[in-house]
Amino acid sequence: MNLAHFQLHQPDLVPREILLGELVGREHLIQSLLESLRDAGQTTEPRLLLGPPGIGKTTMLYTLTYFIEDEPSLNARWLPVHFGDQANAVGDFADFWLAAIRQLSLAAGLLNDHADRLIEENPKNLAAKAQAVFFRLVRDVVGKRVLLLVDQINDVMKALTKEAELVRFRDAFSRGDDVVLVATAPGYFSHITDLDSPLYDYFRLIHLEPFRRDLVCRALLNFADRHDCDNVRQLVEREPARVHALRILTGGNPRLIKMLFRIWHETGTRSVQEDLERLFDDNGIFFKSRIQALKPLVRRTFDAIARQWDPVGVGILTRNIRKPSNYVSAQIKRLIDEGYIEEVGGSEKRKTYQVVERFYNLYYLARFDHDGFRRLRPMLDFMELFYRADDRDRTSKRAQSEEPEDLAPKQRLPRFAYLNPFGNVCGTDKCRGLTARPARNVEQQKRFQEIELHVAHLLEQYPREAEETPQTILGRLLEVAKTHLDDRGYGAWTDLSLAFRQQGALAVAEAACREGVRRQPENAKMWNWLGAVLEERGDFPGARDAYEQAIQVDDRLALPHANLARIYADVDWRIADAEREAEKALALSDREPIYWFLLGNLYSRHMGRHEEAEEAYGRAIDLRENFFAAWNNMGIALTHMGQVENAEHAFRQAMKYRDGIAAPWNNLGVLCADCLERPEYAEHAFHRACALDRNWALPWSNLGLLYRERLDRLDDAEEALLKAIEKGPDTGQSYWDLADLLAASGRRAKAVEHAIMALILAPENPFCRRGFQELVGENPAPWNQAMPRILAFLGEHVEHPCRKEVLRLALVGALCLARAGQDGEVREMIEGAGLERVFQPLLDALALKAGELNLARLSPERLLLIEEVREQI
Repeated sequence: MNLAHFQLHQPDLVPREILLGELVGREHLIQSLLESLRDAGQTTEPRLLLGPPGIGKTTMLYTLTYFIEDEPSLNARWLPVHFGDQANAVGDFADFWLAAIRQLSLAAGLLNDHADRLIEENPKNLAAKAQAVFFRLVRDVVGKRVLLLVDQINDVMKALTKEAELVRFRDAFSRGDDVVLVATAPGYFSHITDLDSPLYDYFRLIHLEPFRRDLVCRALLNFADRHDCDNVRQLVEREPARVHALRILTGGNPRLIKMLFRIWHETGTRSVQEDLERLFDDNGIFFKSRIQALKPLVRRTFDAIARQWDPVGVGILTRNIRKPSNYVSAQIKRLIDEGYIEEVGGSEKRKTYQVVERFYNLYYLARFDHDGFRRLRPMLDFMELFYRADDRDRTSKRAQSEEPEDLAPKQRLPRFAYLNPFGNVCGTDKCRGLTARPARNVEQQKRFQEIELHVAHLLEQYPREAEETPQTILGRLLEVAKTHLDDRGYGAWTDLSLAFRQQGALAVAEAACREGVRRQPENAKMWNWLGAVLEERGDFPGARDAYEQAIQVDDRLALPHANLARIYADVDWRIADAEREAEKALALSDREPIYWFLLGNLYSRHMGRHEEAEEAYGRAIDLRENFFAAWNNMGIALTHMGQVENAEHAFRQAMKYRDGIAAPWNNLGVLCADCLERPEYAEHAFHRACALDRNWALPWSNLGLLYRERLDRLDDAEEALLKAIEKGPDTGQSYWDLADLLAASGRRAKAVEHAIMALILAPENPFCRRGFQELVGENPAPWNQAMPRILAFLGEHVEHPCRKEVLRLALVGALCLARAGQDGEVREMIEGAGLERVFQPLLDALALKAGELNLARLSPERLLLIEEVREQI
């Protein structure tokens, strides 16, 4: 890719054919200007192009020039003359005309000494004489009408301080016979807004609008085509949410869009946040110099306005700056005159103001007000959700692209079962922490057996579940049991806790641990034991706190590091933190096979690093050959690596070392069905797994999929899937498998019922999410049933790795319900789940729809986003 002529600030350096080829979105304005020039007898009034820096004003002037030169009839009658960057040379009215003479001579190829001779003469009325010379040259020498193109005319006007000069300027270009004026300015300035100014209502104003959604994509694709940049073309097509979010944040500014193209080509940024950081860096020097150019008192007022982001009135500024309103108003006037801020919304008595260049305001928050920038984070997140939902999820076909591509072809393939260190299937409710049981001598073992008998006898007196036992009874149980303790401290309390755990009295086991911790707060093993009991009770936050406290007490104990790694991975989805803790446990005790096993689970289950997982499982097996759970899980990793023969060997080794366990048989069935093309043996393996664990749903579900996909026995498939639901009524995947089968056989109504149940049970499951969308489409009734659970999941799982996909699903559902007229229900659901901050733009759009939103208080970015959401509902 050749970016030799890829200019951001100087379109005059861009070759004609490239500049014209990059023209996007301004064609109608160019044609309008050309049409006014085509009528030779028409008096053309002065035009003023208005727009912030980067909007394309200077580019418009050069594009207009090239179009005139390329059209013979216009080229014969008109001579474009660029006033150029002469504003710095204009100190008075005479300087303006002298500069105009020089630029005219340059454009017409005249001897460029007319201005110099006037300066040498230095007549008293230099301005009048220079003006006369300019028009004489136009009439008598050039032989064409002149189109005078003045960039940044607001800077030129600063030199015209006398009203008489402004009158003469106005009169000079009013006739339009010989010279027509087309000028640019970044915004309104006092010479054209003051009612008493001679230039009030003088120009025909042409506002250059920011790029809309379609124009941003057109511009980026145009750049990609012209500069042969495939990666940018693919990004625009595959990540529309990112493009649209950046369109709003950049204000649709063409220069920033062009910079974005260069960033995407050169750096390969991967997110909106990274794109913003690069744009901030590329524009930082310019933005910072503009801030530093302000006087301190004016800068303080600008700071107060910029930090608000949304339009702000004098009242709030007066309070924040701690200055009287007349002082603040004076600073505001200066900032408006300098083009930093503009008046927006409000009323005649209560005007509101905002920073003109919106991306400049965004940069200011990121650079000088980190808290303010963080307040925008929910809006950025919502943009990504909304535009992805809008572009990809509104129809069932597009919804298929919601999930990672590698899921699509495997939607109905059977599923593996990982084992945890205790031989239970990962993901079940059987959660336990790793503990170290104290060593017991013969006497202590006898005492422990007495404790077990006594605890069993005590619990017989209270037949209710320990979880339901009143606190007073818990205390009584503990007091009686404590009489059987010896003086071993840690070992005594863990023995007592273990005795209650074995009887299922987890509440009393926890009480015993807490008493042990109270007596021995510096005992890390006791804290770890408390964490294990809390984990078994399902109190994962409490377990995490206990493990972290154990580490704080003694960082050299490996057990709490290993337990914390499991909590981080399985509950909190903090994978990087989990890996760190697992590696710490290994560093402290690398001869313990269970720590290698846990690292393998982390690599294979959560990170997809199956080669490293296979190595970790191998190390665990080297240390303990009969580690059946490691053999089972290594078989899964080997399958993912394509080593199917070794995988089968691993599953059979797991069966060898633990006869009667169902998971290896289930996994062998998956391997035979999916990789070895042995469906009959897969059926046998699944049946064996079902027989070994009669309450396990997964092998029944896999059997149903096998009947459907491999053996074409649809009735048997339905029966097996119904059996899976019977065994695991809280397993969403089984419901979806049956829903998919029913939909394929034409029983759509029944399929929708099961799809709703699948989503309610497992909103984190990509197949349940995607299948639900495909089945229900825009039907609001199923969404009404599923939305409360979807929103509840979001409230409960802040760090879940699938949170973004579930958020997107929730937004699709909310938009569907809003389109069905259920605005109130949508609002109640979101507020009931406490997710107002996440879905604020949607709530604002609903308020706008109801006429309840005060638009004057919203920044342009918020307003644009809200209006686009409103269009979807």
